[in-house]
Amino acid sequence: MNTPEKPAAMPKGSAVPSDRSGSTQDHASIFSYAGFRKLFFGSLCGAFADRLYFSALIAAANVIYFGSAVEDKKGQIQIYATIPLLILYGLSGSLIDSFNRRLLLAMVHAIKVGVVLLLAAPLWRVVALNPLAPDPALLAYLKSQWPFCLSLVVVLNIITVPFGPARAAAIPDVVPERHRSLGASLMATSGLVALLLAMLVGGYVARTNVRGPAWTVVYASCFYLFSAVLFSRLPDAVAVPGNKREKEKGDADAKPASLGAKAYIAGLWDGLSYCLRRPSIFGLIFFETCFWTIASAFYILVDFHARTVFNLQGNDLTLFSGVMVGAFAGVGLFSGALGVGRICGRVSPIVTYAPAFFLLAGAMYAFFHAPAATATGGAPGWVYPVMFLLGLGAGSLLGRVDADVLAIADGPMRGRVFSIKAVGFAATLLVTIMYLSEGQLSDAEKAQITQWMPQILFLLLPVALLFSWAVDTAIWSRKPEVERSGPLHRAGFALCRSISWLVIKLFFRYEVKGAENLPKTGPAILAANHASFIDPILLGCATSRIVQYTMYASYYRSFAHPLFRFLRCIPVDEQSTLAALKANVRSLQRGACIGIFPEGHVSDDGRLQPAQGGALFLAQRSGAPVVPVAIKGNYQALPRGAWIPRPAKITVIVGTPFTVDKDLSREQVAERAQQMMVDIASALGEPTK
Repeated sequence: MNTPEKPAAMPKGSAVPSDRSGSTQDHASIFSYAGFRKLFFGSLCGAFADRLYFSALIAAANVIYFGSAVEDKKGQIQIYATIPLLILYGLSGSLIDSFNRRLLLAMVHAIKVGVVLLLAAPLWRVVALNPLAPDPALLAYLKSQWPFCLSLVVVLNIITVPFGPARAAAIPDVVPERHRSLGASLMATSGLVALLLAMLVGGYVARTNVRGPAWTVVYASCFYLFSAVLFSRLPDAVAVPGNKREKEKGDADAKPASLGAKAYIAGLWDGLSYCLRRPSIFGLIFFETCFWTIASAFYILVDFHARTVFNLQGNDLTLFSGVMVGAFAGVGLFSGALGVGRICGRVSPIVTYAPAFFLLAGAMYAFFHAPAATATGGAPGWVYPVMFLLGLGAGSLLGRVDADVLAIADGPMRGRVFSIKAVGFAATLLVTIMYLSEGQLSDAEKAQITQWMPQILFLLLPVALLFSWAVDTAIWSRKPEVERSGPLHRAGFALCRSISWLVIKLFFRYEVKGAENLPKTGPAILAANHASFIDPILLGCATSRIVQYTMYASYYRSFAHPLFRFLRCIPVDEQSTLAALKANVRSLQRGACIGIFPEGHVSDDGRLQPAQGGALFLAQRSGAPVVPVAIKGNYQALPRGAWIPRPAKITVIVGTPFTVDKDLSREQVAERAQQMMVDIASALGEPTK
């Protein structure tokens, strides 16, 4: 008999998590990690169980109550489930950062096994209620049990509070860094996928003609138990409190938290301060809050729309909601999260947030503008693929948000950041549900809301773009090396270059002479005169290659960083000329085409200035050819200090390439640089200073 291997604790600060076997192999697939499998499927089972008992209560409400009262009771379930989250989410951050997360996750679901079974007794008698001729005494009894059911919902959600933030904070403990974005995306939508899947399953199981509501909560208890077992077997790394680890770089704000109400409140304040000092994290929280406002309103209005437009009631309404939202939107959610998780480590948030919002708005518009059903009821068949597209947009959005929060937040603060994010979710969910339920709005008013909700999403597109820009800057601006261009970037760059070329061709009668002198491949240095701030565009449009420019790191890391990164600018240290030259040499050694203005600054009067030695020094160190380029008419088009360009003709004249021998002395290199400026001046028809 083999002796079980002793669990190997993860070393503090280790970048690659270990399973209980101590293995740190960098697997190709994220599901190859036993720790992630347990965390993911444990989360999936726990969220699935949460939604199962919700489905049981909703199915019971569909039989016990009638008309708009059904939506009111459905809203009550959500309200009573959300109030504990709103009050306690913020305080749970300190607990998550200072406690054994493995034990915490397992305890949450083990306790819920017994609590959820208390719902079985009152729901057992729902099956005896005849919707066509209800027994008044039985109906009165069932209505009297509704407050008891709601109280259990409150208890279950108090227990649930640490679950969401704890599972998100544990992701870096079970997968290495290269898989964290995908892990965060999958984990962010696992709850929604489970919710929608449970709507589908619960829609069938909770039908009252087979004692469905009571059996549904029994099944929920089994899933809670299975989830608790999976969490109890998570890797040892999850058991190490975040504030007990070695502080990661930049985690100076992290403070160890101890158990106690005072420490929890202090932890909440620390988390709020941390988020407010980082606009990217604060923006992500606000951005997701806007999304949940719309999503929670849509959740309430789905049943209203099905009842009033598709003429569905009772079990038909339960089944419709389960199939439509649970099956089709659930598949879309998982597909969106999986897709964005695979690319978000390489693709900017700018090209994911706005398209996801657009897809969400378009699908919601199509659903709420579907034609009314016939007298027999039922939804048109095209509604189901529309719900898939809606889920695809929502999954892409939610998956990206959690992946980006995880990429920006410092390790010991992760629990508090995710808890504060959850507070925003709970607050918007509660306010929206209270506004749309409890009989406060008439059917006509709800119908009006369904018409302008998609318009709000379309109006939020600029907000999505703005925040995605800030998030892009926060994630990528500190990367030391310029990224290599992939197919997607090259295609986008070619499109932007074509548009720029068309604009300057029409406005400036742009013309390139000697284009055959430009190297098609390999390293190259394009050295041009600099009389206008539009020179980088004029020089870049002279060739089909990506022309990279050097710029100070402080500018590169500014809010305009996504633009500079798209242009593949090379950040250099303002205080170190040698470091700047080395950065350019590294780019040339990778085959880059670099644009340089040897004068070093924009000319005040449009005339050539003496050359500095940077361009030829790079050529000597790298062996790359130098291509002298004269830009004629740039000063007349937009001189220094001007804001409005003039329609002057611009001509780019490309000279003959030359190389600089590595054996030349400094004086000989300076002479060659001066000769290059003479050649450029000759092409311009101007003398040098």
